[in-house]
Amino acid sequence: MNYLTPESGSQNLTITEGLSFVPPTANYYTLRTHEENSLQKHLEHSLNAIKQFRFLKKNWDKNGSKNPKEGAISNSIQLIKSVFELDIASTLSLYKPAIGVSELGEIVFEWWFGNKKLTIYVSDRDVMYIKVPSKEIYEMEDGVIDDNEDMFALFSWLLP
Repeated sequence: MNYLTPESGSQNLTITEGLSFVPPTANYYTLRTHEENSLQKHLEHSLNAIKQFRFLKKNWDKNGSKNPKEGAISNSIQLIKSVFELDIASTLSLYKPAIGVSELGEIVFEWWFGNKKLTIYVSDRDVMYIKVPSKEIYEMEDGVIDDNEDMFALFSWLLP
């Protein structure tokens, strides 16, 4: 099953901009191309969901909620691409976030792994997170995500 093809004259597969890998064996190549095809579909699904938020108007929920600003949408697109490029886990659960909009117009991503939950809020100004290590919400921690190193640390915490 060859879902993806190597770049011309290269053994590397290019999945998305900036993301590639070198398959070490033919069997690995077949398995990874199928997995990468699934990851590409999850990325496209996430990107399409984010882009749909452009059509939300102020008071979209009839409770006075703000619509997402273009900066929040752009930042969210960059964030989800970064998540897919982290490639730190073999589990596809990392690549299936719940995506929504908060009443403040932030794009919200949520991932669960066991009892752990990671929520990321993306605005036009910053990217914040809340991580909950168990069902006990008093143990939660919040902060700002400044770079990919922070993202890597959060997903390393989330996954075993």
